[in-house]
Amino acid sequence: MGDAVCVANSCRAASSQDVEEDGEDGDPDASDTSDTEDVQQPDTVEPPPDAEVDGHDDTSDDIDTHADADASDPDADTWPEALELVTTLPADEARDIGLGVGIELRFNQPLDRTTVTPSMFRVEVLGQGTIPHRVTLDPEDPSIVRLNPSDTDDWLVTLTTYRVVVMANLRGIAGARMESNATFTFQTRPPRGEAFREALARHYAPVVYLEVENEVIDTFTRVDFDGDLDASNNLRNSQRAQEAWTYYHVVETATHFFVHYLFYFPGQLPGTLTGDPYEHAWLGVMVIAQRQAESSFGQLRAFATMWEGSKDVAWVGPAAFYQAQQTSAVSHAAGTPSEPNTMVRMTWGDNSLEDGRRPVLFVPARHHALCAMRSISQTDYTCTITAGPTSPFRSDSRVFRRVFRAGETADQPLPGTSSGEHSYRLISFASLVWPNRHLRAPGQLFETLEEFVPAGNDPDGLSMDNTTFVPTRLQESANARVFRASGQTPFAFTGRASRREGADLRAVWLLDPSWYARRAFVFPENFARRYCFNFFLSIDERGRLTFCTQAEPELP
Repeated sequence: MGDAVCVANSCRAASSQDVEEDGEDGDPDASDTSDTEDVQQPDTVEPPPDAEVDGHDDTSDDIDTHADADASDPDADTWPEALELVTTLPADEARDIGLGVGIELRFNQPLDRTTVTPSMFRVEVLGQGTIPHRVTLDPEDPSIVRLNPSDTDDWLVTLTTYRVVVMANLRGIAGARMESNATFTFQTRPPRGEAFREALARHYAPVVYLEVENEVIDTFTRVDFDGDLDASNNLRNSQRAQEAWTYYHVVETATHFFVHYLFYFPGQLPGTLTGDPYEHAWLGVMVIAQRQAESSFGQLRAFATMWEGSKDVAWVGPAAFYQAQQTSAVSHAAGTPSEPNTMVRMTWGDNSLEDGRRPVLFVPARHHALCAMRSISQTDYTCTITAGPTSPFRSDSRVFRRVFRAGETADQPLPGTSSGEHSYRLISFASLVWPNRHLRAPGQLFETLEEFVPAGNDPDGLSMDNTTFVPTRLQESANARVFRASGQTPFAFTGRASRREGADLRAVWLLDPSWYARRAFVFPENFARRYCFNFFLSIDERGRLTFCTQAEPELP
């Protein structure tokens, strides 16, 4: 799987046309992707570089320069010698910008309309590709330029960072130029319904029994806990227990919610290994809840835990749990003769849930496995819960015993503190990934983007057209120890329920949870395969399709 060019929430494989060249007097990042002919300009004006933003000729309808500005303006001598971009709407680094907004640029003097062309203005998904737009010079005030969507093309999308570049070759009315390209960035708002999804995540948020032996690596936190978006220095900057954060992500069908919880650790030391820890560890649990008309948050049906990117366990309730729900029991899927389900299958016990809906999970020190409050005996599943007065923790004076529940604060335990109750805070996983997926160079957040391809064409689910590119590895330091799962993000999770034709399918646990759940469990109720809301795959059918009209209940 190769690198990608991303536009809005969709991506395509990079091609030779995506190789950009520097514009005159511009920076390397402000180049163009035009394959059209240069626009002819009057002899008195130096032609702009052959940069083309939207693939249209500069003389097309994508430019509107009806202003009466004239290069022979008798007041030309009164304008500043240098052209400057004075204000922008949205403002630089603005957040939560609406999707229908236009972009407005105000300069310190009227512009030479012959240089106000699409090639002078770039709108791009930050670091990944340009998007089409129209350019309009204000007829009443020719110092104002507006950028708006092309008639037939998509414009802004949710939770995405955009950069606008104004090329230095733009001219003022008397020929003044900018000293260099001018740039600014802004980020669009999250998709609608985020408040409900966060409340849903809080409703099922796990209780975590965390065993702590090494403060540096044994606390789950944010990837940017150290205040930067450089993942390669996380282990070095983790000198004590960090604030406790947990990422969440919600996918919706007409019949079920899939709520993912993702725990990030700066490092890990599997087994009995000694020395420097491996960098980065991700654990995850996916809660599957059935929608109900009488309950906004539905009803817990099953959950699946995941760690080391491939070790997954399917958890169902005992018969008494489903009897109390007055529903038929969820069972484990056996798979097919050609592809049997080889994942570990467990039944949770009385101490595996809190309030009848929150999974109670145990994470051992050093080796960050994830299991519910039942011992797992399989040889390669080392998350074994010990018996005794300190259960589930070891009876070891070197081990601190901490219990975390979702709350309003992200607690940072004091060094050397032993057992105690603490709070972790929820944060959207999409808010970390999507606005920052362009940060994939040394000293930044991610290492690679890889293409996600669904398991196959499903008339009632995803098709082979539902592809996207997602970051699968975090950056590691130059001397990082190599471990089979170190650096992998949850987009690289496979799991034993994700095998098809002998191959592990990456990312289905997170991106196609309906497909994964049907491979891991047997649900007696109606189980929709088509998504109403799946952010990473740009699916939002809420309010459009009949079966998705109930996809966003009101908050209780």
